[in-house]
Amino acid sequence: SINTTQPTNKSIMTLTSLPRYHWNQLDTVFADYNGGIPQDDGPDLVCRIDYPPAFRQAYDLFRALLQRPKDVTTERALALTCLCLEQNPANYTVWHVRRQCLLGTTTNETNDDAATTTPTTTTTADNHQRWADTTSLPEWLPLELQFTADLGGTNPKNYQIWYHRRSLLQALFDRHGPDDGEETLESSRAWQHAVQELDYLDQVFAVDAKNYHAWSHRQFLVLLLAQYQQQQQQERQTS
Repeated sequence: SINTTQPTNKSIMTLTSLPRYHWNQLDTVFADYNGGIPQDDGPDLVCRIDYPPAFRQAYDLFRALLQRPKDVTTERALALTCLCLEQNPANYTVWHVRRQCLLGTTTNETNDDAATTTPTTTTTADNHQRWADTTSLPEWLPLELQFTADLGGTNPKNYQIWYHRRSLLQALFDRHGPDDGEETLESSRAWQHAVQELDYLDQVFAVDAKNYHAWSHRQFLVLLLAQYQQQQQQERQTS
């Protein structure tokens, strides 16, 4: 099996955990959701899906969360997405909301890439503080990549997981790239994270060298690093 322990650099990892709740906390934390919105499969089912109780509880609350768009960037929303993804790690909408929580973005656009680059500063509903205002991307990124690695350990070809990793790394370079005060690109936090991601891909290829999603992710990283290297060289030549 894949070693899902992410290579980490202690100098760029200061948080010890990301927000999450135990199941017995949900009724209290989401008391204002009144149990959430139940799954509606329609009146005339040929075969009813027997969802596990934990799945029902998490996704009933998640459907209620979606009715409160200004609440999706809060800590409790982030913690809820963790439980939802543990029940179903292939749910695109949950991953999208999780990125909004992590990056502090809100958007009505269907293009997810647009939501990864422009943070908002709007206060959320019910005076819940936006989680992204309490930390910075380089601090929590190693933990989030570890979370996705844990989820992907049994399903390394889950497209949503690879897309999530790619989106966060792109946001890291957009916000903390070579213009973030470091003397060289190689000393930047973005570069360090990208190199660690390449190390993780080596572990994935050692198990399955034909993983198309992993190769696509590697191509993205190599092109991203080359792009910023070229940009820095041009800046040095013109300075």
